[in-house]
Amino acid sequence: FAPRSPNRDTDRPTISRACRALHTRHSQQIKTRYL
Repeated sequence: FAPRSPNRDTDRPTISRACRALHTRHSQQIKTRYL
């Protein structure tokens, strides 16, 4: 991740976006495994 800047609100969208992408990939793997 990028170094933490004093302004956290600016960093939050990027982090949440990364988490969302990770979650989507994980859920896709689960679907592939169990379907």
